[in-house]
Amino acid sequence: MLRQLVSRGTERAEEQLINQLFSMAPTGVLTREMAETIDQRQSASNRISVMAPVLQNDLDGDAEVSQLEINRVRAVMSGKKRSHFEKMLLKVDTNKDGILSAAEIGAMADETVAKQQANRKRRSLQGASFMVFDSNDDGVVVVDEILQTLRRVAEEGAPVRSNAGIGQSTGCNLPPPSQKAEVVFLGGYEGTAVSNVAVAGLDRETSFATLDIERGENPVYIVVSVHDAMVLRITGATERVERFVGVSRSGIGVVGLPRDRVELATLKECRIPPAHNLDSSNGIKARALLTANLDREVQMAGHYDLGWVKLPSGRSDTSAKPRQASGSLVIHKGNRRFRMTDDGFEEMVASNTPSALQSDLRRYYPDGVATVDPESVVTDGKAEAYDVLPQQAGLIQLMESGALSVLSDGTFSIDKPIARFPAGLNGGHSVRFVLRRGVPMPAGNPGHSRVLIEETGACAGSRC
Repeated sequence: MLRQLVSRGTERAEEQLINQLFSMAPTGVLTREMAETIDQRQSASNRISVMAPVLQNDLDGDAEVSQLEINRVRAVMSGKKRSHFEKMLLKVDTNKDGILSAAEIGAMADETVAKQQANRKRRSLQGASFMVFDSNDDGVVVVDEILQTLRRVAEEGAPVRSNAGIGQSTGCNLPPPSQKAEVVFLGGYEGTAVSNVAVAGLDRETSFATLDIERGENPVYIVVSVHDAMVLRITGATERVERFVGVSRSGIGVVGLPRDRVELATLKECRIPPAHNLDSSNGIKARALLTANLDREVQMAGHYDLGWVKLPSGRSDTSAKPRQASGSLVIHKGNRRFRMTDDGFEEMVASNTPSALQSDLRRYYPDGVATVDPESVVTDGKAEAYDVLPQQAGLIQLMESGALSVLSDGTFSIDKPIARFPAGLNGGHSVRFVLRRGVPMPAGNPGHSRVLIEETGACAGSRC
């Protein structure tokens, strides 16, 4: 970015960046704390802007949008406004219970603001990004450091523009397929089961899927790109697999193939997008990159949920996720909830009972928990068994062990020491905890969950 600014004229770049410095620090001395405060205020402002269109439907001001409020708002909306309203409901109501909870609204805002911040960092030097001028690393930026940095950039010259072909822009060198090999690409978002083995650390959820190799005469060259950490079990005619290339944003593991047939990389190293939707820019990009890099036509397949996928055909045998039961009206009475049905009102089971947690687990992961031996997982990172499983699976595990109980308001009470919080308690997976007196704080990250510490009355977690 600095090279581009200097290429338009050094004096112009100096004037622009010095003006930016004084706009952030009136004295011309910008500290790291000041820069971070600027970013935090911008994030807070963005968060309010994102949440405002949702919370304007919170008619009673309790920081949630109930089913009753949703129905009342629907009654006074039509046309494009109604269409935007329904799209907003689908986006925010991640657990599909017909209510926009404070946790869901906050999770949506966090995700949106994080994307805005990432885009902002790429477009401009503001806030903490401006500390790039801190040439002596003392945590302070002054005018002289801006001038020195720009002069150094000017001496280095204009940015070098690569004339490399699109195949070289993948950022990874894929081994060439043999002459007879069928090349197939599979893009996916998440698996339909929770893995008992982590490949991106114990504080991040790892999902699980099975790829079943169909019988055939020709060898198969497989490229799989997935959004997040996943373990992939390869079954069927595995002798056909000539090469398996796996790409993930955070981690990927393979079971069922020898190490010498597996190539693994992160999206940062190998920029083949996880194009589960082939009719998209990412799908077009993935096909173009692979075709150019491998000099071969590629058979493309993509599924949001990866459960049991046949390759090379790409046919998915994944069962549809069960739908959350819904009703037109939910009534709250104390700690009890009732739903209007065709047969009248029925009481809704508390979402924190073991049976309801099992239902939640199956809604997010229809195939439950998949168990493999960590030593059988081929990965470039570390394959380690979860001591506490992720998300609802972990809550069930801790309840069955007696470490967790449920209070009358649905809060989970941590009654005994636990190794760590279940990974991935974000968005619709978030819950409330009470850490009892004398029980040590668990390791790990509670995500979007709140933790009330009985000893002090303090609250821990991002939602406090």
